[in-house]
Amino acid sequence: MKRKIFILILLFLITASISANDFYRIEVRVFTANTGETINLFQSNVMDDIIGGKPNIYFDAIIKNTDLPKLDVIGIKYQILEPNLTKKWSEMKLKGRYNFGPYYTFWEMIDLLDAIHTQYPGITTSKYSIGTSREGNEQWIMKISDNPDINENEPSFFVNGIHHAREPITCNISVDFAKYLCENYETDPSIKWLVDNREIYILPVENPDGYIWNSDSSSSGMWRKNKRDNDDNGYFNESEDGVDPNRNYTYMWGYDNYGSSGTQSSDTYRGPSAGSEPITQNMINFINANTNINIIMNYHSYGNLFLYPWGYKDILTPDSLIFFYLSDNSIIYNGYAAGTAWQLLYNTNGDACDWGYGDAGRFALTAEVGEQFYQPDSAIIAEQVAENIPMLVFLSKASGAYVYPESLELNSVRNRIDPGETYQVTAFLRNAGVRNVASNVSLKIESSDPYIVITSPSSNYNDIDPVDVEYNTDDLRFFVTDDCPSPYVIKINIVTYFNGTFINTPAFFTVGDADTLYAWDFESGTSGWNLESPWALTTSSSHSSSHSLTDSPGGSYSNNISVSAIINDVDFTDIGDITLSFWHKYEIENGWDYGYVQIKKGNGNWSTLANFTGEQSLFTNKIINIQGYDTSDVSIRFKLESDSWVTEDGWYIDDVKIIGIPAPANKAPSAPISVYPIGDTINSSSVNLECLNAIDPEGDLLTYKFFIYSDSFLSDTIFESSYISEGSDTTSVTYNGLNENTDYYWRTYGYDGNTKGLFSEICLFNTTTFGISSNKNINKNKIVIRNIPSGVMIKTNENANYTITDLSGRSFKKGVITGKKEIIIPKSGIYFVRVSTKNRSIVKKVIIIK
Repeated sequence: MKRKIFILILLFLITASISANDFYRIEVRVFTANTGETINLFQSNVMDDIIGGKPNIYFDAIIKNTDLPKLDVIGIKYQILEPNLTKKWSEMKLKGRYNFGPYYTFWEMIDLLDAIHTQYPGITTSKYSIGTSREGNEQWIMKISDNPDINENEPSFFVNGIHHAREPITCNISVDFAKYLCENYETDPSIKWLVDNREIYILPVENPDGYIWNSDSSSSGMWRKNKRDNDDNGYFNESEDGVDPNRNYTYMWGYDNYGSSGTQSSDTYRGPSAGSEPITQNMINFINANTNINIIMNYHSYGNLFLYPWGYKDILTPDSLIFFYLSDNSIIYNGYAAGTAWQLLYNTNGDACDWGYGDAGRFALTAEVGEQFYQPDSAIIAEQVAENIPMLVFLSKASGAYVYPESLELNSVRNRIDPGETYQVTAFLRNAGVRNVASNVSLKIESSDPYIVITSPSSNYNDIDPVDVEYNTDDLRFFVTDDCPSPYVIKINIVTYFNGTFINTPAFFTVGDADTLYAWDFESGTSGWNLESPWALTTSSSHSSSHSLTDSPGGSYSNNISVSAIINDVDFTDIGDITLSFWHKYEIENGWDYGYVQIKKGNGNWSTLANFTGEQSLFTNKIINIQGYDTSDVSIRFKLESDSWVTEDGWYIDDVKIIGIPAPANKAPSAPISVYPIGDTINSSSVNLECLNAIDPEGDLLTYKFFIYSDSFLSDTIFESSYISEGSDTTSVTYNGLNENTDYYWRTYGYDGNTKGLFSEICLFNTTTFGISSNKNINKNKIVIRNIPSGVMIKTNENANYTITDLSGRSFKKGVITGKKEIIIPKSGIYFVRVSTKNRSIVKKVIIIK
C-alpha cells in the first residue's frame, strides 16, 4: 500500500514539474503479452489515445510529453516512435484555411460540395446543415439520390467523417465518394441503379470546430476533440479542454473508465454527461429522424481496421453473423483487419458505432484508414480513397434489398460449352440487403447473341431473407447453335427482379477452349515482369519443375513493407473471356498482412481482384475472371503488404497464365438499329419490319435475319426470315400473318458471310381489330435531328424520348424533350440518335469530329 501511495505522489510531482508551455504529444509503442490488462493500466495513469496495435503483442498510443515519465514509474515497456508530433506537424507545413496539402480543409469541403451540386443538380441536394457546433460552425451534409429533394422512403446509407479532428483522410474519402457516385451516374449502370434506388447521405465533417482548429489555428495539428471550454475560464487550452465526440454518445456512456475517460485533460474525455455536445445531439437527431438509414459508416484513422459492435464489452451482438457478412464482403477490397474493438485492440464506450446499433438499431460500422494521421502524399491519399470506394458501393447496396447472382452453375463438366448442345443453368441468388426482405423475386436470362437460343428463360424464387441465398427450382436452359464458332465467348444477361425493381448482371461462357495469351513458369526468367525488391525467383518451393516467384527468397518477409511483382502493359484489345490463372501457396500473418492481386488500365488506379491472408500450405490453383479489361495497356500486380512485428514465410507464385479468346480475324458487324415498328399499333395482318443498316468493320455487304416473337421472353418464335440482302440505308422484310389485338416483339441481326453480329434492340408492337383505324399517321409531328459543333440538336413539337447510342450499341445519353435541345457529345465517332414520340420514331446516324 505504501508503494502505491509513493507512486501516486511521484506521478503528481512529475506532472507538476513540466510547464504547460512545453506541452507537446509523443507517439509510443507499448509492448505487452496482455494487451487488455496493460491498456487498462495505461489508461488509468496516462489518459490519452490508443491508436493501433496487435492483440497481446503491442499497442501504439499518442500521449502528452507530461505523461511520458509515468510509463517508467509504473513499469511499462515502451519504444518512442515519434518524439515530438508537434514538430513533425510543423515540418509538414500543412497549416492554413486553404493549405492543408492534399487534404480538404473544412472550407474546401464546403466549396467541393457546392461544386458537386452545381454540376449534378439532378441527383444531389445542395448542402444543408443538420445543426451547429459550440462555435457556430455548421455540420454540412449532402444527399445523393435520383429525386434528392423528395423523401422517397428508399433504403438509405450514411457516411460520415471527422469525428476526430486529426483524421483528415476521412473528409477526403467522404467527399470523393460523393464525387464518384455523381461522376459515374450516367456511364455505369450499377451506379445509376444505386443512386436511383437509394438515398445516400454524406457528412464529411462531424466535428467542425476541432477540424478548423487544426487547419486554421496555431494548434499542433494533433488536436482530436471538439473545442468545449471544460473549466469555463474563457480560454481554450489544448492540455485541458475539449470533449471526444466519439465517447459522448448516449449508449453505454461512461460504462467504465477504460473505454472512455472522465478526466477532462484526456483525449478520450467523454464529456460531463451523455450527449452533452451539440454536434453529438445533432447526429443523434438526424439519424433518429431518418429511419430508412440501415447502415452507417463512421470513418476514422488510422490502423487499417474494419470494426463493428460491441465496443463497450467483450461480447458479440445478436446480429454478429450479419456483421461478419458485411465485414467479409468489405475487406476483400482493402484487406483491413476485421472484428470488434475489443477483439482487435481495446474497449470503447459512448462511441458512435455502439450507439448506432444499440440505441438507433442500425448496422453501424467503423473504418480506420491508413498508417498515420497525416500522410500528405497525393498518391497515398488516392490509394486510400480507391481502396474504400468499392467497399462503400457494396455497403450502399447492402443498405436495402439487392438481389444478384452470386454464382452460376451449368450441367456440364467444368462449365465447358460446345456447339449443338443444351445447357441447364442453376443460378444462386443472394440478397445482399441486411434489413430488407427481397420479395417477388424472379430471374430472367436473355441475350443479344445470335449463336444461342434461350429455351427456358425465367424462374420464380421464394422471398429471400436478408443476406440469404436461394437457387432456382424452375428450369433455366439455353441452346448453343450448331454453327457457333469455337472458341467463342457467349454473352448472357442475368436479370434479377425484386421489390419492384431489377438488376442486370452480365455473364460469360466460353465455347470450346480459350487460348493461352501469356504464360510464365519462371524456369527461364521473369521477362515481362517488373520486380520490386525483394521479389525474386526461388528454388526452395515450386508448383512445377524447380522455380517459383516469391516476395522473400531469403526467408521471412520484412516488417512494414509494400512490395510488388508487376506484369506490365499487356494488351487485351478485342480479347474475350479473359482469365488470370496461377498456382500459389502462402504463409502470411492472418488478418494483418495480405497478398493482393490487383489490376489497372493505363495510368488509372489499381483495383483489387483478390486478397490472401493466413496459411495455405500446398500449391493451389486460383482462377480470376478479368472480363472488362479488354483494352491495351493493362497491368497486373501481386503485392505483399505487411505491418509491424510478426513476419512469416510469405507468398509463392508459379505457373502464371493469362487466358482468353482473341477476336476472330473477321470482326462481327455492329448491331442494327431498329426503325419500325417501335411501340406502334398495326391495323393489318401484315407488318413491314425495318432496321437501319449495321456497320461491318471490313466493309462487307451484309444480309439480315428478322425474328418475330409472341412473348417478351423471346421463347416463342412465330417468324424467322431468310437472310435478306442489305438495302441502301435501311433493310426491311414483310411478314403477313399477324393476329388481331396481339402484342408482338421483333429484332434482327446482320451477317457478313463469316460472323453474325449482335441482335438489335427488342421492339414491341401490337395489332388492333383489323379495319379500325389506329390513326398512327394522323397529326404526325415534326422531328428534326442535325449535327451542331458541340454534338447534336434535336427539335420536336411534342413530348419525345431520345436515345443516343455509340457504334457498339451502348447507350451514351437518353432523356425526354419538348421543343429544342442541344446535346454535347465530347468524343469523335459515329453515333445513332433515336427520337420517339407517341406516333412516330426516327433514327439518324451522325458523325462527330472533334
